[in-house]
Amino acid sequence: MITPSSHRRGCWDIASFLFVLYDMLAIPFMLFDPPEVAFTIVISWVTRIFWTFDIAMCFLTGFITNDGRTETRPRPIAVRYLRGWFMLDIAMVGI
Repeated sequence: MITPSSHRRGCWDIASFLFVLYDMLAIPFMLFDPPEVAFTIVISWVTRIFWTFDIAMCFLTGFITNDGRTETRPRPIAVRYLRGWFMLDIAMVGI
């Protein structure tokens, strides 16, 4: 399990932020039907793969409870994620 304050998770969160920025620019730009070039094909696959792995990372990353403890047991992590962002994440990766 990965603690939410670990260096590994911090690096992953920075990468997530950069991919969100890219998606915020690229997705609206697609409305103009730009030509497909090697860069756009590669980066679209890289982002798809990243967001797919992000779902797995969410199942492996603990969280801070209301009383300040770090929860790292798999079942509570999975339940929290499934009740929270999971459906939106699946929908976004599936598009």
